[in-house]
Amino acid sequence: MKKKGQAAKKFFMTYGWIILLAIIVIGILAYSGVFTPKKEIGETNETAEEKISETVEVTPPLYVNALSAKASTGITLELANNGSKTYSVTSVDIDGCGAYSNATEINASASETITIACSPTLIEDEDFEGNITIKYAKSGSDVELILTETIAEKITA
Repeated sequence: MKKKGQAAKKFFMTYGWIILLAIIVIGILAYSGVFTPKKEIGETNETAEEKISETVEVTPPLYVNALSAKASTGITLELANNGSKTYSVTSVDIDGCGAYSNATEINASASETITIACSPTLIEDEDFEGNITIKYAKSGSDVELILTETIAEKITA
């Protein structure tokens, strides 16, 4: 009697392992995308967001690459263009310091140094913190764009 149960047990154990292995393989194939339908010929894989990003830069193209606060000269910043187009900076205004209003063009992947004389004068060894507002436009465009950030720097001699 013990022999009849032994054969059934071996049968179910063998087929059980095979079924478990098949489920694991199917799961791996599904995870890797084998069962995902392919696109028709001529269709692109671009989403609407990718199409928009070709014409609109999502992140601001201008950023402050370096910053220096000196009691003798004021705030000096290196403004870099991370975009692929030339931009014209019309003004840079720093709260608690002053403004720079000369139009400056910054070519793609280039940078310009701008110095803003602070009034009242900065005091050495103190911390300076203020909001910086950069107004700029794409070269050849009349649309003014505004970038606002907070800067903080230790004032040196």
